[in-house]
Amino acid sequence: MAGAGGFSYAWAMVLSETAPGVRRRLTLDPPGLFAFEVCRLLDHEVGQLLPHLRPVAPSHTLDAWLFPGCSLVDTLVGGERVFGRSSSSFDCWKGSFSFPLLLTATRKTRTIRYLLRLRDHRGTVGVSFRRFQWEVVKTSEARCYMEPVDDELSRAEIDRLGRALIEFIALSGEAFMRQKKPFFHTVDSEFIVYGCSAEGPFEQRFESTEEFEERVQALSREVGDIAREHDLENVRSLLADISHVQLRSP
Repeated sequence: MAGAGGFSYAWAMVLSETAPGVRRRLTLDPPGLFAFEVCRLLDHEVGQLLPHLRPVAPSHTLDAWLFPGCSLVDTLVGGERVFGRSSSSFDCWKGSFSFPLLLTATRKTRTIRYLLRLRDHRGTVGVSFRRFQWEVVKTSEARCYMEPVDDELSRAEIDRLGRALIEFIALSGEAFMRQKKPFFHTVDSEFIVYGCSAEGPFEQRFESTEEFEERVQALSREVGDIAREHDLENVRSLLADISHVQLRSP
């Protein structure tokens, strides 16, 4: 399946299974780049890695890791399809999803690791990068951006890798959308509402608080029961995964 700009699933392979307890992971091998694997991390795992991570400076401006024009709904649906439910660790005023991922690749016989976070910020999709090192990062270094390490991930490679990941995830979401139950999310700081209704996927930005809240209330009435049942299904799945017992519906 190919998407806009000539993107093709032919160079990507999903390794993860949807069975309970299986680590969600994805291998990508984009033309002209290199093969790399990204694995989903849980929030407590990110906390364990944090002392060993240094933030990599974005390109030229603070928001250079953002990719305008990417569909929020496609990226969220694709992210949850490939990596499972979004993390709850994000600014819920400025965003609506976050997927922490560990990137692993081999460059010149050396294994490199980076923490990636695929997320939205004020209505725009992006990927941030943190470089893993075995030594504990000094407090002064942890608070400052480092420049890319060219023989690991150059500036150009970071940009291309981020775009390849986002494009694959968004196209996965687009392909899976017809199987998605109705839902909606909001980015309150930008008066954005997006999701999937009986008519299909949508994304709307409003000019006033009144219009925004009116739309949110209407969607709550339209898909509220479906969303609650979906949340309950996820709770059942989580409990079954932990206990390895098939639960009956309440």
